[in-house]
Amino acid sequence: MSKPAFRNLLRVGVVVAAAGATLATASPVSAAQNSAALMQLLDSRRYLELEQALESPAGLTPAERAFFEGVLAARKNRIDASRRQLSRILAQPSLLSPAQRKIGLLVLADDDARSFHYAEAADTYSAILKMPALDEKTNADATDGLNSIAAARDFPAQAVKIARAFTVVTSRNLLGLREAPVEANGATTPWVLDSGAGLTTLSAGFAKRLNLKLSAETVPINGFAGTLARAHLAYIPLLRFGKAEVRNSPAIVLDDAALYIPELKFQINAILGAPVLTALDRLTFHADGRIDCAGSGAPDAGVEMFQDELLTIAIGTPGGRRLFILDTGGNNTVLLSPYWQENHTALGNPALAPVPVSGVGGKTMMPAAILAEVKLDIAGVAVPLRNVTLYSQPRWNSGEYFFGTISQDVLAQFESYTIDYRDMRFSVTPR
Repeated sequence: MSKPAFRNLLRVGVVVAAAGATLATASPVSAAQNSAALMQLLDSRRYLELEQALESPAGLTPAERAFFEGVLAARKNRIDASRRQLSRILAQPSLLSPAQRKIGLLVLADDDARSFHYAEAADTYSAILKMPALDEKTNADATDGLNSIAAARDFPAQAVKIARAFTVVTSRNLLGLREAPVEANGATTPWVLDSGAGLTTLSAGFAKRLNLKLSAETVPINGFAGTLARAHLAYIPLLRFGKAEVRNSPAIVLDDAALYIPELKFQINAILGAPVLTALDRLTFHADGRIDCAGSGAPDAGVEMFQDELLTIAIGTPGGRRLFILDTGGNNTVLLSPYWQENHTALGNPALAPVPVSGVGGKTMMPAAILAEVKLDIAGVAVPLRNVTLYSQPRWNSGEYFFGTISQDVLAQFESYTIDYRDMRFSVTPR
């Protein structure tokens, strides 16, 4: 799981500064007070609370409400609605605070990139960099975003054609990850399916076999604990996955070594990421290896999903409902530093020891505790995690906002699970 700067979403604010933010009060609140509380929730990416607060937004101006609703629409994968809302309100700079305007522009730039309007995204990042009194963090975010999107500025937009709902049969590779046959430029090979991949990812050797044209520039890929890799961008002229035909799908291309697992002498060549998976609307993964794609019907009950830099789902924890990363391309579920911050005292301050962490950019050691058992509520099903790793420090150099990852060791316990990108719901069928 990597975090490409190509999808440079909100990176302003603090990790858990709004852990105690209170939105309901017995006395009336001013617009400034309520707006500040919502900004805290937004900065700390507490989208569940933000969505609830916007159901009855006391004390907000119409412009502020439009701003928060536009940002939340992006997180709910309603990209066209978010672009319309944010473009309209950002065209009137005096209606928002400087902080809101900066966030709105960063989200709008990401909306442009996610909807394959690459030139518009580059122009939006450029507009951010021209803003007066720009803080160091926003300047770095916009610079990274501009440098990344510039490599894709002239790419054609992705287009998807799906004849009908379909089913594909997957298998497990040596890493235990699901692979499915994908045809790219006439070559059919197994690709890892990874909801945690912001972009489709290819090894350099595989990209060469597909005769892809790589960007002249490289873009930064953030790894664990401050490690950094460089990658080229490319687009795949024609890709077929089941009955879906995808043209001009964007991808990052990494050195073969970055996707090589030396312990197993195993080379990952291709990972199917968010631009393609999201376009399939609804995916149901069955325990027997089948995946039903592009299904229709009423939304499943399930729990909320939000698309940030990574896909997140609402999980029940001892402290309440919290957002976890849904990482179908990972083997092991882990708990992250926000979970430690909220629960370490109740857990008796468990002993920490260095634990190896591998990812794009290399391998490092990080302090963590191994917990004998933790119980989570996943879409209404009680799931015990045994001997689970709990990290006490952020694994990402840019901070950490979510409470853990849900990976294949947990997902394999269900008869099926459904990722509904259209209605942004996650549901499971227990065995």
